[in-house]
Amino acid sequence: MTVIAIKPAGIVTPSGNGATAPQPASAALPPGLIQLDEALAALHAHKGAWVATGVDERIALLAEIRQRMAAIGQRWVGSILEAKGTAGDAFGTGEEWANYALVLRWMRLLHRSLLDIQRYGRPRLPESPKTRPDGRASVRVYPQTHFDRMLFMGVTGEVWMQPGVTPADVTARQAAICQEQSHPGQVLLLLGAATRLSSSLHAGR
Repeated sequence: MTVIAIKPAGIVTPSGNGATAPQPASAALPPGLIQLDEALAALHAHKGAWVATGVDERIALLAEIRQRMAAIGQRWVGSILEAKGTAGDAFGTGEEWANYALVLRWMRLLHRSLLDIQRYGRPRLPESPKTRPDGRASVRVYPQTHFDRMLFMGVTGEVWMQPGVTPADVTARQAAICQEQSHPGQVLLLLGAATRLSSSLHAGR
């Protein structure tokens, strides 16, 4: 997964040793990219306020977003297909509806995690963190539900911690930002490998 930090001045800085690359002036951008630039600017302007937002308010906001999302599926999928130039493509349409369903599921899981933080101070894990034979702490994060087990039978997922992190550290550091609320806030763009693979397969058909 690639993490890119979006800077307020319109500079995109890849994490690692990549060089910064200035974006074109907004006047030279297509309308859609201008709107995206404006949305990023709004995110930057409110990133500090978002960090300071309490768990109760986050739960309420997410509940409202979930309710609104359920009503815009057709527009969501249609807008993505139009942006990709694949409107009318049966394969692309099915893929985007599947992605839309995954977004709804992700929001449901996020809602559950926030409720856990509200009630227990941190999200509950499927299993307690363990120590691997190499000494590193790890925790199984998938599957979490019976639905997960049926949908991807035999598939499991683990998170391996950095060397020096103990199993006790894993639980102690969970949801720390929600407890401290002292982080200055950042706007990040996450590019998942699965998304790139899916797009590549679609383009290469």
